[in-house]
Amino acid sequence: MPLGHPPLEHGLLRAALGLQLGGAIGNLLDRLRFGEVTDFIHFPHYPAFNVADSSIVVGLVIIVGFFVLREGHIGEAKQDAG
Repeated sequence: MPLGHPPLEHGLLRAALGLQLGGAIGNLLDRLRFGEVTDFIHFPHYPAFNVADSSIVVGLVIIVGFFVLREGHIGEAKQDAG
């Protein structure tokens, strides 16, 4: 498989993309229905957010982690072969 293409058959990557898409759709629906995104989770000294925002961030962290770990395994495989 070429390195430039994401392995979309991997279940973890599909789940992460689903989290991001679900979060984006949730925020879009809020924006269309109410004219703004409703943030309802508030922590002191931290910006307010909602479940859709969390879903987008968790999906992004999973995707970045997936590709960082994948690159590490590819680098180890190249080292062992060479």
